Amino acid sequence: MVQPAAKAGPHFHTLFLFLLMGLNGAFLMEITPFVSGGFSASYSTLGFDADAVKAEAEDPASFSVSGGDVSIVSFCGELRGQTGAMDKAIFYGGAGMGLYRVSISDITAGYADDMETVTIDTKNRFGGFVNVGFAVPVSPMIGLGARAQYNIYWTHEGGGESGIVGGDDETSSFLAVQAMVMISLGG
Repeated sequence: MVQPAAKAGPHFHTLFLFLLMGLNGAFLMEITPFVSGGFSASYSTLGFDADAVKAEAEDPASFSVSGGDVSIVSFCGELRGQTGAMDKAIFYGGAGMGLYRVSISDITAGYADDMETVTIDTKNRFGGFVNVGFAVPVSPMIGLGARAQYNIYWTHEGGGESGIVGGDDETSSFLAVQAMVMISLGG
């Protein structure tokens, strides 16, 4: 049985999440011993699958593709259910919604004598996420752990770059698995 935190009053948590593909920070305030709410900001980078584009070319061996990396910055409200206080391992699940700003670097593709560059505008999109994670305390105020977060954002505008993350399909999504440092700012 999970016991609530012994101390009464609000607890503040901030999260700093690092991964080769991104960075996430969150500020959450304890609403009850088992529920926190707040906001998060995230930066993720996703690679472009050039091999998939090359495979569709008439002569894949001499076809060249570069660029197309995706950068996504999100600002979301978040609500999280957790198992309790920082003095024991914390397990949590959460969800949030907000703004996703999607940028795609220029894509240059073609054969050596006929290269074409495509520029895709940065777009602001509404999106959301669900996540699960854990943190194990290494001191009274610091926990180390990991989390997985599934992100989805709406991209519909009608017609467009079908199949490209951030294109004009109905939705795009990605999964981020991140190492985590949890810092308690209050008690």
